[in-house]
Amino acid sequence: MTGIEISHRELSVFETLRVMVEAGIKMAEEDPRFLKISDSLVANKPLMDEVLIEYAPSSDDLIISLIRRGKNNGELADWVDPELSAKLITAFMLSLSEMIRSSSNGKITDETREKYLSLINLLEYGMKRREDYD
Repeated sequence: MTGIEISHRELSVFETLRVMVEAGIKMAEEDPRFLKISDSLVANKPLMDEVLIEYAPSSDDLIISLIRRGKNNGELADWVDPELSAKLITAFMLSLSEMIRSSSNGKITDETREKYLSLINLLEYGMKRREDYD
């Protein structure tokens, strides 16, 4: 995902997030083992917690960098806190993943894709800069 963030700097923060989501979905579609690994993690909370402790900082750093870029280029509201936003975005994505897994039997569907994109729309319309509020 870091490669996506770096190679798509011309895109908005939210377009970059959309590209990242699409890349993750494509990876899961192309190799079902990723979904099985993900399902195993969700089923084993202690293991998932262990994995999150190890990988959350690098994931947070990536999202923090993306958010800072958005603030610097005027895309995001001044009040947006990069560190808090990164934690919330990660939590939203994990919750959505768990919800989708339980409702779609681990299959990637058009509805799955729409739910992820809907989440990014929610983030975009909540975080984007508005002259009236800044």
